[in-house]
Amino acid sequence: MIVNDNNIEHTRAQMCQRRRALGIGAQYRAAYHLYQQLQNHPSFGASQSVACYWAMPGELSCLWVIKALWRSGKRCYLPVIDFSVSPKAMVFKEYRPGDRLVKNRYGIAEPIAGQTRAAEQLDCILVPLTAFDDKGHRIGMGGGFYDRTFESARLPSLLGVAYGFQRVMRIVPQPWDIVLDDVIAV
Repeated sequence: MIVNDNNIEHTRAQMCQRRRALGIGAQYRAAYHLYQQLQNHPSFGASQSVACYWAMPGELSCLWVIKALWRSGKRCYLPVIDFSVSPKAMVFKEYRPGDRLVKNRYGIAEPIAGQTRAAEQLDCILVPLTAFDDKGHRIGMGGGFYDRTFESARLPSLLGVAYGFQRVMRIVPQPWDIVLDDVIAV
């Protein structure tokens, strides 16, 4: 499948439906496989500050990865939409064991305490995907938060994470789309 402006919304809806149709057991196993694959990834292994994300229903969970970061003494960050700057601004807050999460207006869990960092201050960011291709192009949920956040000249390592079925033949990128350094598909 080639994804372009004409079919992007259909592709997004189809992939979200397939993710939500996965059983809890399949989601759990996939999250564990993500953790295993990242343990051997050079960019992830060399990083001391890693941004993950709190999964929405059906999204590939980073919970195993978050716990591994804590065990290894590395810093874990989660994305936070900073409405005080702009309704589309995203920063990253440190997330530690026991920290409280609250849902933002989009239903995404965010830490309310913790040090805030901009993307360029992190070593590695795990990026949730709705669809991806082999050239590192991605489709997210359509809000543009990640692309705007990654406009910086100095970027950390950007690793997309997805289920294998989210791979498409080709995504026709928009001028503002940021290309991922790698995709971990489980």
